[in-house]
Amino acid sequence: MKFNLLEQNPWWKNQKLIENDLMIKEYEKKHYKFTPPLLKEFPKTNPGIYTLRGPRQIGKSTTIKLLIRKLLRKNIPPMNIFFFTVDLITNNKELSELIKQYLNNTNTKSPKYIFLDEITLVDKWQLSLKQLADLGLIHDCIIFVTGSSATDIRKGAERMPGRRGNHKKHDFVQLPLSFKEFLELMDKHFENHPIDLKDILYGKYNWKKEKLLLPEINKLFLNYLRTGGYPFIINSCKENYNFDFYKNFFLDILTGEFEQMGKNRTILKNITTEIGLQLTKRITINKLHQNIGTVGSHHTTKDYVKILADSFIISVLNFIDINNKKINLNKQIKLFASDSIFFFLFHSISHFTRPYSIMNNPQSLSVLVENVVLNNLIKKCESRLYQGLSELVNTFYWYSNSGKEIDFILKKDNQLYPIEVKYRNQIRSSNFVTMKRIFPKGILLTKDKFFQTNKITAVPVSVFLLNMKF
Repeated sequence: MKFNLLEQNPWWKNQKLIENDLMIKEYEKKHYKFTPPLLKEFPKTNPGIYTLRGPRQIGKSTTIKLLIRKLLRKNIPPMNIFFFTVDLITNNKELSELIKQYLNNTNTKSPKYIFLDEITLVDKWQLSLKQLADLGLIHDCIIFVTGSSATDIRKGAERMPGRRGNHKKHDFVQLPLSFKEFLELMDKHFENHPIDLKDILYGKYNWKKEKLLLPEINKLFLNYLRTGGYPFIINSCKENYNFDFYKNFFLDILTGEFEQMGKNRTILKNITTEIGLQLTKRITINKLHQNIGTVGSHHTTKDYVKILADSFIISVLNFIDINNKKINLNKQIKLFASDSIFFFLFHSISHFTRPYSIMNNPQSLSVLVENVVLNNLIKKCESRLYQGLSELVNTFYWYSNSGKEIDFILKKDNQLYPIEVKYRNQIRSSNFVTMKRIFPKGILLTKDKFFQTNKITAVPVSVFLLNMKF
């Protein structure tokens, strides 16, 4: 089978044609232009097989096109750069033929850059790359594959041991923007200096400058809560934010992906509805299954939840035993939306609410803030995001036998850091009594209050997310 390679690689004719790429043109039209970290981290001289993972519509394909443009501007020979969206490839045999066709038609010097977009659409894609590696055909190639399912890409990558190259990092993740990245996108710079989590815990920072800047920081934080961290949604909010459009847009994508995996759309709808009711609450998979009334066993519900988490739509937070500092999988879990847009989506399905009503309801707003805090902690603290959001290794929560909770427990260097979120106008000592009783020190995230006791450091959520270093 012969493929039309030139159609997706117009820079072979003239490298300036990269500027006519639809994704590049769309990117350049945006008022707020986010620079993906991969543009700096890209291993441009280390042959190997690399992955770029992240949720749908986060901009992975645009990142690859920006990377290609950067390589061309660095005078990499155009024929050394090959891009292909593999949605028209039906099997791994065709994938092998595609790559061989490119390699047979170029005799340029090493290295060669091969970008395969949405690789998880090809069943058993890893067998193709494994075979080509064993034949020595891609020993001088830097191959980047992208996909939206952490599970599919991880399983594929794990089946190529010893064939991925010797670079220190092979797996990259592109997630919605953190609050700090949001401010950078908005060109709002506060000259903040990262403050170590331990220094915050022990009250070693005085926050003088932050206290003066708090009104402006909090105003921007509210904007961040409304828009979330998807760059294209942030840009649309500058023009005309249409929640119904984005709701239907993401629901269609989600339904399409699940049906492509042979899953049932009715079960998916029931699960997303129940997730909207259970966000940030303790629950077991068995209870979730009972509430949904799904046909089949609780394993069906567990499977759907894992797919949602490994597609970067929700996060699963596990209980940590504070004595042995290990996860206890027999305890209840907590589910979180991985971005504001998904929080609004789940909430609208289960509560029939709209974003503006959530922002004006103190109780709903506090739940949204708790979701956003976790999303930011995950970006800062998790070292294995390429595995998805169902198996976090540094971020947990805790509750007592009587049901008293601590919202988040971070684990670093075998030390535990308790964090409680109280986004409200008034703070009382009863709001953090559990954290005081269980831990020698704790961090309380507030709406706008700074204070220090002998055991508790209180700091506004917005300031903490902006400055905290893990």
